[in-house]
Amino acid sequence: MSVPAADVEAIIQGAGQGTRLGQGPKAFVVLAGRTLLEHAVTTMLLVAARVTVAVLSADLARAEYLIGGSSVRVIAGGMRRTDTLRILVGAATSPWLLLHDVVHPFVTTELSRRVIEEAHRAGAAAAALPNVNFLYGTDGVRRAAPGEVVAIQKPVAFRRADVERGFAAAERTASGELVRDASALEILALAGQSVAFVPGHTMNYKLTTPDDLELAQRLMAQG
Repeated sequence: MSVPAADVEAIIQGAGQGTRLGQGPKAFVVLAGRTLLEHAVTTMLLVAARVTVAVLSADLARAEYLIGGSSVRVIAGGMRRTDTLRILVGAATSPWLLLHDVVHPFVTTELSRRVIEEAHRAGAAAAALPNVNFLYGTDGVRRAAPGEVVAIQKPVAFRRADVERGFAAAERTASGELVRDASALEILALAGQSVAFVPGHTMNYKLTTPDDLELAQRLMAQG
């Protein structure tokens, strides 16, 4: 059995309000008897030496009770996903970071390790799935044929120094802030770091709506 990568720290986004799911903060939504937070931390501890989790500030004690330990640190996240990413990166100490999100409960250790390995080779990597349908804009104009674009999944792996440099580049803009809730890939691009794609898995989908959660419950029940 592979051991966790000693130079990798998993950083987990769990500060979402869960408005679209409609069951309170995302981290504490229960799936198959365990919270999404517990599912995420359990998997990440198998592939990374340390785990840092960001949750809503009001939920720090609750999260600490569920997953706190010598290899797990719980901190308060920010208002936006990008803010939480910046906070997680600032709290991290390892040279390589593996970004995960509690709303991807079906991520596997095998996929996570492939992302880490590819990041070590290419500088940064993410799990991704190519589109299988024609994609159209709301104006009716075709944007992509099958296979022309990819949907990014978690996890994403990168050097801590690169994402720090990307945030620093954003601060050098006129406003000093990212105008919108930028993704990790966009932050890395500001640092000049491209991202290699590792084939994701259809089961590694994101829980966003009640329908997503219902499907996840059914899949977990099937074992």
